[in-house]
This record gives sequence, C-alpha cells and structure tokens, in this order.
Amino acid sequence: MKSSWSSAFVRCTHLAAGLAVAGSTILTATAATYIVPSDDALIRKSGSVVRGRVVDVRSVELPDGAIETRTTIDVARVIKGQIGVSRVVVRQPGGEVGDRAEIYPGIGGFAVDEQVLVMLDAPVQGLYRVTDYALGNFTVLTASDGSEILRRQGLKDAFLLDPTAAGQQSNPAAGASVSGADSSLSASPLRSGSPSPTGEPDRDAGAFERYVIAVNAGLSPRADYVLPEPKPTSDVFAAFTFLGSPAARWTQFDTQTPVVYKDNASGDPGSPLALSL
Repeated sequence: MKSSWSSAFVRCTHLAAGLAVAGSTILTATAATYIVPSDDALIRKSGSVVRGRVVDVRSVELPDGAIETRTTIDVARVIKGQIGVSRVVVRQPGGEVGDRAEIYPGIGGFAVDEQVLVMLDAPVQGLYRVTDYALGNFTVLTASDGSEILRRQGLKDAFLLDPTAAGQQSNPAAGASVSGADSSLSASPLRSGSPSPTGEPDRDAGAFERYVIAVNAGLSPRADYVLPEPKPTSDVFAAFTFLGSPAARWTQFDTQTPVVYKDNASGDPGSPLALSL
C-alpha cells in the first residue's frame, strides 16, 4: 500500500494483494488489523464529522494504474468542522474497473442510498478520506421504534486488538459486548443489519452526535451512547414442518440410501413409477 494511504492500521499483511489476474478471478487479502482508539480521540483526530446519504459509488483507475473508489455523499448536516459544499466525495483504495479489481478487506465501504455518519480527514484537492477507514465509518440503522443506531459495518472484515494491550486507554464503547442480531433493525440497500462479531457495540445516533459536539467544544462528556446487548430470544422452532399426513418432510442423518417419494399417499395417477431421490 502506498504511503499516502497510511492510517491507524497496526498490521495489514498483504493488504494490497487483491488484484484480478483474469476475468473474475480475484486474489484475496488478509484483513486489516486495528488498535481501536477511544471515541473522543478519534473525534479530535478527524477534521469533520457529517451525517448524510450515499448517492454515488464508482471506481476509477489512477494514472499509476492503481484503483480507488470515490463515494459521493449528500450532506444532511455537519456535526463537526466546516463543510462548504452540499456534497462531499470520499476516496478509498481499491475497487473494480473492467476486469481488474483491488480488494482491501477491513477498510469498510459504502452502498448507494446508505445513510451514514462519517468522520473525515481534511480534504486534499477536493477529495476527502474517512478517518482511519472503517473506524470512522458508521452505517445508520433504524429500529422498529424509529430510533437511529450507528454501527461500524466495515469492521466485520477486520481484526481488532485490545487497546489496553498497546498501552492505550480503553473507551467504554470499545470494551462493551457486541450487540446481538436484532431483526427489528433495518439497513440501507445492500447492507446487512447483522452486527460484526468483533466486540464492537452499537451506538445511539442522537446521543453520539451530542457527544461529538461536546468533545469538539473541549468538554469531557460521559459516553452515554453505548447501547446494551439485546437479550437473546427464547423462540423455539420445530425440527420439521408437516405438509399433510403422512409427513412429507423430516429431519434425519443421511444414510446414503435412496428415499422413495410419492406425490400423495395413493401415488401419482399420471406416473406409474415413484420418484427415487
């Protein structure tokens, strides 16, 4: 990876190994590894923090042959910093152009119509970068009660190290338990509503925005935005479903022997032979 893309990665083994060699053949890469800083440290590091909607995602080939993806975000509001335009363009390494692709697992990404909260570095020649890649990229999910939740979707492809192992102070958000799967959450198109299995908690969107504003004002607010882990449900599902009598579906270990199946109890009048599966 070029030095211009340096970030808070502590290890990116073979990160740049995602090059298509022929057709749809893609060489995968080892995922990025992060030491997660405290949220207030990341907020102070970022040049701006904005809420918005992704309106365009496209990959381009650079003069040196590298591929990068440029994402256009329609800015709904600026939470930190000064953004003098209604849309920002965010550049990230990797993407797909023609039959070539470069893949950088663990850096996060965007999807059209996705609602996001992003922390951005200062722009260079009109283009922004997400502060520390997946760490500064939050997808906005909507719960069944209408409340908004922030989730770092990009970390599902990354490895996280305990910040205390590197002598950093751990933020309460970094040490909380992972949020469980919640079917009441809905995400934008092409984005899963499942949490990443990294120990990373969800955040209440409104409370987190207030936290960003307070930190930017030089205060030391309490991190009251971390959401508790949902309690597991006690739903019990049958091992099989009866489709009449006798049962036409069952669960059992495969014995590698044929199973005779008839359309109904008396057989199929149009076919003298039973189907052997």
